[in-house]
Amino acid sequence: MIKAILFDFDDTLVKSIEVGIKVIKDFAKKTYNLNLETKIIKKFWHLPFNNFIEKIFKNIEPTEKIIEKYTPLWEKVPIQAFDGVLPTLEKLSKKYLLGIVTSHTRRYLYKDMKMAGIPKEIFFIIQTEEDTRFHKPNPKVFDDILLKLKKIKIDKKEILYVGDNLSDYYAAQKAGINFYALADITTPKNKFIKKGVKTINNFQELLQILKCNEQE
Repeated sequence: MIKAILFDFDDTLVKSIEVGIKVIKDFAKKTYNLNLETKIIKKFWHLPFNNFIEKIFKNIEPTEKIIEKYTPLWEKVPIQAFDGVLPTLEKLSKKYLLGIVTSHTRRYLYKDMKMAGIPKEIFFIIQTEEDTRFHKPNPKVFDDILLKLKKIKIDKKEILYVGDNLSDYYAAQKAGINFYALADITTPKNKFIKKGVKTINNFQELLQILKCNEQE
């Protein structure tokens, strides 16, 4: 039986990639007269933020300088939760321990959570880019959380991770925890199906699956 549910953040709980692509392309053009291709942004989107910036801008300027210029712009960007996320989290928090495992920086994450109306208080742990030297698809990204859960008698088989990318799946699979993919956001459903990955189309579906599993 599932006792703890962990979530990726970008494009799992909130809509990030569509607005993110537009903002980063506008920023690149206005700041560096650089025309970034959408496929390049998508290719590196799942990386930790600092690595993402480094990959797409290459050596145009030191990464920290780019981030310094980009931050004021992103902090104004409106971020919305996916339909059903807020009531789903509220219902799940009454039965399960909830957590976030993301490659987002803590500063951006907290800003985006506030803007999307997602309360930090319902999560027992929030792990960001700065909290670990391991990142998805490396399964060690879950090591600290697995240790914390083990101390309160929750085994890895009683943990579910929900994400939107194959890197989320690979990390969870190798760590030995359950996984569901939110399909057709950053990764087409058929790609998950080919790997034998269980998918959901929305958060109402996740609630129904968990309810059915409890009844078995």
